[in-house]
Amino acid sequence: DKQQIPKEVSEQLNSALGDRLAELRVKVTPKGLDFSNSYVRGDSQAMGKINVAWEEVQRLKGGTLADLDYFKRAMYDTKVLGQSPANAVTMPLYGQARSALGGVKGYNEVMGPYHQAMEQLDDIQKALSIGDKTNANVAANKLLNVMKDHPTHALKTQVLYQMVQDSGPAGQKVLNDIAGYQ
Repeated sequence: DKQQIPKEVSEQLNSALGDRLAELRVKVTPKGLDFSNSYVRGDSQAMGKINVAWEEVQRLKGGTLADLDYFKRAMYDTKVLGQSPANAVTMPLYGQARSALGGVKGYNEVMGPYHQAMEQLDDIQKALSIGDKTNANVAANKLLNVMKDHPTHALKTQVLYQMVQDSGPAGQKVLNDIAGYQ
């Protein structure tokens, strides 16, 4: 849509980002973010994801609701499994963007199933302890251990396939990753 992002939403996102950066002792400079005094200084993954959040907030200025939706997805995609300082920055921004978009007529009806599928996929990834750096063999071994012959084997199989089926293409991607398909 060509509808502009309400000014108050942009201001809230900027303010929330500024608060989180201050908590982490990250300074904004004309050249970008300065992590030299931050306790995340040695965590390159967190610094990279925080940089993405900062860059995406800068791109939103004067943007449209479609830009805000893209921003929301970018913040969701930067989420790190487990505890990470990056999550303290990106997840509140994701929540604020989702809340703002939820006020747009028809948005929740269209995007609700997608959001639900992404949450289910996250649950599967957490249950199997798989993430960006996990190879297919590790994921397959974890899945096989979960599915070992046991009195609850049939139930586990049924639950897994139902979760994958409910997740649609995202769930199928997890199965393909586990099976080693590219």
